[in-house]
Amino acid sequence: MALPLVGCFDFDVGEVFAICEAFVVLQRLGFEIAYVKSDSCNVVNGNPSCDFVLREGNRVAHALAKFACSSSKDKIWLYVCPIFVHSLLFADLS
Repeated sequence: MALPLVGCFDFDVGEVFAICEAFVVLQRLGFEIAYVKSDSCNVVNGNPSCDFVLREGNRVAHALAKFACSSSKDKIWLYVCPIFVHSLLFADLS
């Protein structure tokens, strides 16, 4: 999922917005969310449903965020992986 965010925001605000939007879309699609991984200590701190992960271990999310910044439309991929994420996905899993 990649949604452009219009405006000027602090990184943590953008991270929280992205997490909230993901929850809304996934719930509408019938998915149940157990926890979230984020590279923002401020977002994860004190939240039992969030785990901290270094940005190096979260390259897929970073690539999708960069893509969203360069896109003017919302993008949601179901049951397929965007081609520009394939190699990053395997790197994150290892």
